[in-house]
Amino acid sequence: MNFKDLYKMAISTRESFERFEEQNYGQKWDVNQLMLGLSVDVGDLIRLVQEKQGNRPKTTDNLDDKIAHELCDVLWVVLVLSQKLNVDLNQEFPKNMKDLQEIIENKTNNS
Repeated sequence: MNFKDLYKMAISTRESFERFEEQNYGQKWDVNQLMLGLSVDVGDLIRLVQEKQGNRPKTTDNLDDKIAHELCDVLWVVLVLSQKLNVDLNQEFPKNMKDLQEIIENKTNNS
């Protein structure tokens, strides 16, 4: 599956959630609510990864499955936010990776 397919799936799923939210709550989540949801998902991911790495007591069954689930939740919200905020990740991500690569190469060459 390529990036465009992931993006389309994320937006389609978000549209389904928006219909549900409007029917049941009278309004759909705005960007601020999506950001709060993202912070909850990242917090859940942190807890699970710490558990997997031995930094927290192991209390979760199917830890790898739950980590995969939270990673997918985070990716989903990031893709949705990129659409809501008019950021073309297909264009911006490669530029960002190039910039990061240049930064690390400069730091490596200067040490």
